[in-house]
Order: sequence, then structure tokens, then C-alpha cells
Amino acid sequence: MKIDRRSLQNFDWVFLSLSAILLLCGFVNLFSATHAGVEGGMPDIVRRQGMMFGFCVAFLVGILMVDYRHVERAAPLIYGGSLVLLAITLAVAPETRGARAWLFQGRFQPSEFAKIALVIALARHFHRNPPDKAAGLRQAARPLLIAVLPVGLIVAQKDMGVALLTLLVAMTYVPFVRLSGRAYVGLSVAGAAGLAAL
Repeated sequence: MKIDRRSLQNFDWVFLSLSAILLLCGFVNLFSATHAGVEGGMPDIVRRQGMMFGFCVAFLVGILMVDYRHVERAAPLIYGGSLVLLAITLAVAPETRGARAWLFQGRFQPSEFAKIALVIALARHFHRNPPDKAAGLRQAARPLLIAVLPVGLIVAQKDMGVALLTLLVAMTYVPFVRLSGRAYVGLSVAGAAGLAAL
């Protein structure tokens, strides 16, 4: 395993820089909000967030070292694993603030992993099934099912905020799908009805 030079050359450094700025602002706000009345150094929550940031940077470097084609081949396993984790969470997680969304005493939230798995699964589907013309609802059924399954499990956990964010992640793929006007109307009506039901 090694970092492909093309990954570095084509890397979106502007996006990384903007993300770093947002992270810095978040650390400043978190430190400011928790520093009052704390003696002896940095608050524990800031330290934990800093450790998580370091882990994420290491994870980013690890991702750069893996050929994305391996990730594509593993997409069904990654996606299926995320659904299993969501189902386990729904079954065994204790209710915290009205939702069953956390495992290991609040240290792991499977719905966050499900967002990544959803992106990978949808990317694999559209790579292998590129829409070459305006598609109807039948052609949109499979990607819609890919999105609905994790969102539905998260809704069942009563974590409506994360469910909505996961749905918005899936909707970012809509501009890449050449749906017909009738299909857009059908999806809009179905979405409005589902939102009302929720």
C-alpha cells in the first residue's frame, strides 16, 4: 500500500483547507464554551475531540493509500454491514434523549458510518448503471431503495435529525440522474407524503 501520486495531484486542497478552518473555529468555540471555571489545563471534552481529529487525519491518509476500486468492490459488504449495525443498534441500544442511536455507552453512532456506506453504495450503483437517457421511476427504484433502507432504520431509532441529514446526503445524487419530468413529480409527491407521515 502506498499513496498514489495522482491522489495527491487531484486532491481538492481548497476543500481540505476550508474544512480545516471550520475545524479550527469549532475547537475555538468548544474551548471557549468549556473553559470557564476549568483549572489545570484543557477541558476533557476538547482533549477527546482533539484525539478524534488525529484519528480522522490518520484515517484520511489510510484512505489515500487504498485504491478506490477496492472500495467499490467492497461496497455491498460495507453497505450491508452498515444496515446490520443500524438494526443491532435499534435492538440493543439504550434510549438516550429519546433515541436508540448509540452503542458502547455513547461512544459509537452507527448512523454516521451509514452515511459513508450510503455514499459508497450509490456511487457504485451509478458507476455500474450510468443513466444514458431520461429515466423513469422504475430506473430510480434501486437507488431509492438503497437510500430508503438506512434512512428508515434511523427513523425507527427516533433520531429524526440524523435521518434527515442522511436523506439529504442521498439527495445530492439527484442532479447526476437524468430523471424525466414525470419521475421528478412522482418522487416529489412521494417525498412530501413520506415527510408528512413522519
